Amino acid sequence: MTRSAFLASGIGKGLLTCALGTLMVLYGVDVHSMPALSAGVLTIVLAVYFFLDGVFEIVGAFVLTDGTWLVFAAAISILSASPGGRSTRSPSGALDGPESANQKATGKNRG
Repeated sequence: MTRSAFLASGIGKGLLTCALGTLMVLYGVDVHSMPALSAGVLTIVLAVYFFLDGVFEIVGAFVLTDGTWLVFAAAISILSASPGGRSTRSPSGALDGPESANQKATGKNRG
């Protein structure tokens, strides 16, 4: 991407492409140095993207004359953004790790 910045026809497009290429390299270094934190941030960014994509698809469905499939796609996008599945927190708010799951299964409690 940075290479194409120098081949761009206009200065504005070239600067934007160079800036995006530089941001990608910096983000790649950040992901390499802190993978767990970066995975969490990327998950949040994707959830926001899916939600906004769904909202804009719903708006687009109302603008188009036959937007039935667009509403269906919007529902899938918004459902993709919503947190699903089972929570890893117990009702008390503590994390359920493998040890506590084993204690629940055997009925034994340490300490």
